[in-house]
Amino acid sequence: MKHLTDAELLQSLGPMLLNHPHLAHCAACRQRQDLLSAAIQVLGMPPAITPTTTAADILQRDSRVKTSKRTPFLGGALAIMAALIGFLASVPTAPSPIAMPSLALRAEDVSFAQSRVAVQWKPGSPVGLMTVSHMPPMAHRVLEVWMIHGRHHVPVAIIPSVSGITQVAFAVPNPDIGYQAIGITLEPSPDMPAPTGPKVFFVSLLPPSSKL
Repeated sequence: MKHLTDAELLQSLGPMLLNHPHLAHCAACRQRQDLLSAAIQVLGMPPAITPTTTAADILQRDSRVKTSKRTPFLGGALAIMAALIGFLASVPTAPSPIAMPSLALRAEDVSFAQSRVAVQWKPGSPVGLMTVSHMPPMAHRVLEVWMIHGRHHVPVAIIPSVSGITQVAFAVPNPDIGYQAIGITLEPSPDMPAPTGPKVFFVSLLPPSSKL
């Protein structure tokens, strides 16, 4: 059974409140939708972590990424995200942003020596924010971000190719699981279920005495 995309799940959370029939029979999609719902509610509160880049934006903007299997719904996904801007704007804002520590990921590949990636995420938080700069173009490849727990890698975001600076907000499944690291790998397509390409960025979330 094919799962719904995040764009389709977000559509049922937007102003149209479309109830996709697939949700009635798929517990995994309902759980993912609950996570997205919690994330957008939090993102609507602190302006500091409102997403400025979405996976749909990246796939449409970067012609170097193969998108033949995703092209039909990109227009709809962007329309959904535009509608969500109004949805999020209706959520009361907090007087000050959530304070989260910032961690710099180290480059593991010389091709990305001039690039910078910093992650703001607090253990237990359902959302995080990445600040990315000077990311070189990658022909037919994408950078996928993983939250790491033991041997398990959970995909949370795609990083765009940018010459300047951009920010990417992401939702974190099971935020209380005790993630040990954040890694970024070079993959052949977005939304890979597990890493297949080389590790290009990495940061440990463990105390210095017990790092991976």
